[in-house]
Amino acid sequence: MNMGFMLKRVAEEKGAREGIVFENTRLTYAEFNSRVNRLANAMHALGLKKGERAAVLLFNCSEYLEIYYAAAKLGIILVTLNYRLAGRELQYILDDSEPSALFFGRQFHEVVGPALKKSPYIRNCIHLGDEAIYGATPYEALFTDSPDSEPAVDVHLDDPQLIIYTSGTTGNPKGALVTHANTLWTCINQVLFFEDLNGNDSALVVMPLYHCGAQNDFTTPIINFGGKIVIMERVDPERVLEMIERERITTALLLPTLLHMMFQLPDIDQYDLSSLRYVQTGGAPLPKVTMDNFYRKMGYHICQVFGLTEGTALTTIVRKEEAGRKQGSTGRPLFHVDVKVVDDQGRQVPAGEVGELIQKGPTVMKGYWRNPKATQETIVDGWLYTGDLARQDEEGFVYIVDRKKDMIISGEENIYPAEIEQVLYSHPDIQEAAVIGVPDEKWGESVKAIVVCKNGICLTAEQVIAYSKENLSSFKKPKFVEFIDELPRNPSQKVLKGVLREKYGQALA
Repeated sequence: MNMGFMLKRVAEEKGAREGIVFENTRLTYAEFNSRVNRLANAMHALGLKKGERAAVLLFNCSEYLEIYYAAAKLGIILVTLNYRLAGRELQYILDDSEPSALFFGRQFHEVVGPALKKSPYIRNCIHLGDEAIYGATPYEALFTDSPDSEPAVDVHLDDPQLIIYTSGTTGNPKGALVTHANTLWTCINQVLFFEDLNGNDSALVVMPLYHCGAQNDFTTPIINFGGKIVIMERVDPERVLEMIERERITTALLLPTLLHMMFQLPDIDQYDLSSLRYVQTGGAPLPKVTMDNFYRKMGYHICQVFGLTEGTALTTIVRKEEAGRKQGSTGRPLFHVDVKVVDDQGRQVPAGEVGELIQKGPTVMKGYWRNPKATQETIVDGWLYTGDLARQDEEGFVYIVDRKKDMIISGEENIYPAEIEQVLYSHPDIQEAAVIGVPDEKWGESVKAIVVCKNGICLTAEQVIAYSKENLSSFKKPKFVEFIDELPRNPSQKVLKGVLREKYGQALA
């Protein structure tokens, strides 16, 4: 029993259904499973064995899911690589995980070449393209004469399935080791939460598939149901709207930045979005103005979620029928997840007080790959310490306050940048905003706002500070303001606070 077995069952029961859509590729589940099996058997013929690693460096595509499920059927641990990595960062992850095989796209030739010279453990190199490069095998050549029989490999639920590397904001990235059971329980949690998910649903995959959220938030559950997965290579707000209308998308995980851009488009009302039943968002606070715009357009509230790679993507979700009265909440824990909010000594704090959110359950990762020290620091007595500050109300609804490392301490006051950012986003002339702490001789730290104005608008620092003072306690208002053209983000659209601190971490602009 493993994630590959799930696909086998779907193909047996619902093989004629359309399953995977990517650009001009449309595959039924029978066709998809056949290609997965042929790929798996080809990988086995190359000498890849259970427990070895295979790394994948691709933009979103149907082949990504083929590799995902082929590896699952063989018990090979898939290492999903962030395609924005620089050469040095890529090399660190390759050296840490030591994959026996590397799948890569033609867009990554320049970064892959130097890495291959330094990576003797990579025995097999496969690229998605027809041209010969670095002696790599063309992907489609693997399917020649490869049988589509089910691989005869004994893979268990407790076996490792994935190594997904964290962003490394506090040092070198760490590889979260996710098991087949972790992924399965995440699927079960979503089925129990979204009680009417079924094989008629269509999920839009916009987030990069190297990310745990893209893999598990709707994608694997919908595949287990035999529903349709529509994959997009790149994020583009107008293209997303077109795909929702054309493919009659019913479920999607759309990150706050994308939603913000979508609902600022002047022609959004020309798109038919009536097929959408569930839309989730997470990874960063959703501006209230975007929440309101979504409700006005859709007639129901968006489902805000909280999760992290180490918890296999999903921890809490707010139901759309509860989101109105619980605005700003990421909801309650999923059925097979337990959460607590604790102080620095690990003691649970009363309802309403801020502390670190911790979680427990079968979705918690096995640990960090080859890093027992970090594992012991992060998982204590079975509880995963998320590093996120939160509070719970009397009904158990979770409100994420901020990342623990992003909290600003000014004097003796704790200041949470996310609260200030919400206020700045509500300013009619501000497109984006991020808040960081900067050194202050008197108070320890002061608040600095990094602001992106809307096209053609020129605000002053004084106007931003005055607006903040009108809507916040005085000690929370920014003392300094920096105006830039665009906030730095990772592919998951999270603002790179570390980059901002490095570049703008001085008090004066």
